[in-house]
Amino acid sequence: MCMYLGQYQTKFTGKGRVILPKSVRKLAGNRIVLKKGLDGCVEGYSLSDWEKQNQNRFELTQDRQDRFKNRFYLASMELVELDSQGRFVIPPDMRKFSSIGDRVVIIGAGNHFEIWDFGIWHKHIEEIGGAYDR
Repeated sequence: MCMYLGQYQTKFTGKGRVILPKSVRKLAGNRIVLKKGLDGCVEGYSLSDWEKQNQNRFELTQDRQDRFKNRFYLASMELVELDSQGRFVIPPDMRKFSSIGDRVVIIGAGNHFEIWDFGIWHKHIEEIGGAYDR
């Protein structure tokens, strides 16, 4: 499993297209799974790590509610491929969900990376900043 670390600021290079930093790309590879994340970010996983983490999750179940939860979970994700320069498009519904504007921050979050709107990310940093000043 990969360990994503660090913080990277970037801008879109086209309509919803962003460059994945080289250090993140080395861990994630050229095929990544994006999903609507917690707290209003977009989460990213290497395809192989995502498959390992979820290998038993989608076994056929007799529980109708569990089947619909699995469908909802999978429908909220997108498999994207990076081009030769490490660029990929964040789907419009994910950009809208996460309120991502022109500038983004990509952060390492342990077993995945997260994509945040620049302003929203810095607002969160300011809110928790006092906790680190003590």
